Amino acid sequence: MDEDIKVDDGFSSGSFEVAALSGRQTAAAVMHDVKPIAGWLVLCAIVSLASVVMLTFAPIFVGRAVDGIAAYIADGTFDAQGFTLSLVLLACFYVGYALFSMLKTFLLNNVMSRHFNNKLRIKMSEKIMRLPVSYIDRTSKGELIERMTDDVSVIGSTVHQIVDLVVTGVFQLGLIVAFAFMQDWHTALVIVGISPVCVFGCIALAKRSEKYFGAYMEHNGKLYSVIEETYSGMKTVRTYGMEKFMQARHADVNGRIRRSGVKGYVIVESLAPLMTFVTLLSFAAVCLIGGYAVYVGAGVTVGAVVSVVMYVQQLESPFGSIANSLGMFQRMRTSAKRIYGMLALPEAESSTATAELACDSVTFEHVTFGYVPDKPIIKDLQLSVKRGEKIAIVGPTGGGKTTIVNLLMRFYDPDEGRILIDGVDTRTLDRDCVRRCFDMVLQDTWLFGGTIAENVAYGADGATREQVEAACRAAYCDGFIGALPKGYDTEITQGAANVSQGQKQLLTIARAFIADRPILILDEATSNVDTRTEILLQRAMDKLMTGRTCFVIAHRLSTIVNADEILVVNNGEIIERGNHTELMRGKGFYADMFDSQYNIM
Repeated sequence: MDEDIKVDDGFSSGSFEVAALSGRQTAAAVMHDVKPIAGWLVLCAIVSLASVVMLTFAPIFVGRAVDGIAAYIADGTFDAQGFTLSLVLLACFYVGYALFSMLKTFLLNNVMSRHFNNKLRIKMSEKIMRLPVSYIDRTSKGELIERMTDDVSVIGSTVHQIVDLVVTGVFQLGLIVAFAFMQDWHTALVIVGISPVCVFGCIALAKRSEKYFGAYMEHNGKLYSVIEETYSGMKTVRTYGMEKFMQARHADVNGRIRRSGVKGYVIVESLAPLMTFVTLLSFAAVCLIGGYAVYVGAGVTVGAVVSVVMYVQQLESPFGSIANSLGMFQRMRTSAKRIYGMLALPEAESSTATAELACDSVTFEHVTFGYVPDKPIIKDLQLSVKRGEKIAIVGPTGGGKTTIVNLLMRFYDPDEGRILIDGVDTRTLDRDCVRRCFDMVLQDTWLFGGTIAENVAYGADGATREQVEAACRAAYCDGFIGALPKGYDTEITQGAANVSQGQKQLLTIARAFIADRPILILDEATSNVDTRTEILLQRAMDKLMTGRTCFVIAHRLSTIVNADEILVVNNGEIIERGNHTELMRGKGFYADMFDSQYNIM
């Protein structure tokens, strides 16, 4: 594969993973999703057929009108009634063609956008929710967005084009040939001669474009990723003066898109002018052959020649439809493989069994886990936690602290061993059933585009405004909310730019208060905030932990000195465990960490 169609440009943090589907399997998947709108497509085909019939009949009446004029010129006879009827019928057929064409366009666009495209995007969204978290972790957000927008639109447009290919293309071409022979077989032979050449020429050129469109769509996904990375990290980009570097990345991906896109579109777009060129040659040939037949008295009328000339002119429509449809079909094959390849990926394994868990105990039994096979991050972890206990997890970055949280929440399952809640293996339960035990307050806060009240009530169905306000008072965030222009009805802007980091953290604590679940996972996030906000955060977290089983990922060791047990995790293993006093007395890894933070001597 030449450089212009390479897709491994190294710019994406993750590639778009899909299942390997054959062309037959992909086509079957598309047909399955088209089936619900099959009735609409049949109706569109009937309407399209009616418009084609109207257009194909029109040249007959033009020919009759021309013959009437020719008779008047030749011998002075004029059939006024026949001439008038021909013009009236001609107008009726053209008006009918226009109306049916408008109706076809309306129906196809309505069906494609409001039914097929929307349902396919919803299907993809639901699939993503059922895929393992590991898939989301290793897949670029930009590429996911590109698949759900551009690829879906390409498939919808292609289904639209197939109706044109079958009716406006193939059927209209057949009608034109048949009606041309009815008028004059001499000139109709020109149409018969050029049609196979044009059709097979379209097919050959369209096939050549497929590899370029495949590369084009892949590079387009990379572009979404580069844009997402650039603008979400704009402050970092500017801080380190990397604007030119990001511009270079952007320009490089755009260059790849341009090179592959130009090659693909040049091939596809060359079909239309090629068809026009052939049609013009046919037009000239029909005029010459028809004119000669009239001159030598071969039983051909001027009106018949005019009709065939108009049929030659109409050839641009079916040839153009075939060319456009084949070009779209090549793009659709690439898009469909990615979309339905993703939809065919294995989903996260999960039992449908549920249980009324009291969430009184959590046990790790010889748990081993690694994100990459044969490279465990957690090794033979054993831990038993009773209700109300506060377990702190400390250790260097990359030691496995966050991985323990991922396993607790069943974002991942252990490679070996078991995690038990109330003595029940979590793998035997529905994931939602397990997660209803947990509240999470993480260092990386997340707020969506909605009001502050909606964000606090997120995940607590049916929460009242009174409950929201009570949770905010408990989390010490009612003060700054009251100072906002619309209070609890203030809209969170894109990226939550209108609230500070500390305020976002307080809101997520309020969210945990209103959810009120028995086990709390707390990733302390008291850094990068002012002293007053840090005090409020610590008070709010202390209040939130009261009466709950807590797993605390500790960054500032002073905040977990009262923990019931502290686990010191390094290289996936618990190297020390005990309370603060015991660990400090042992003068080991934990004591060194604590002294490095707080002993200034």
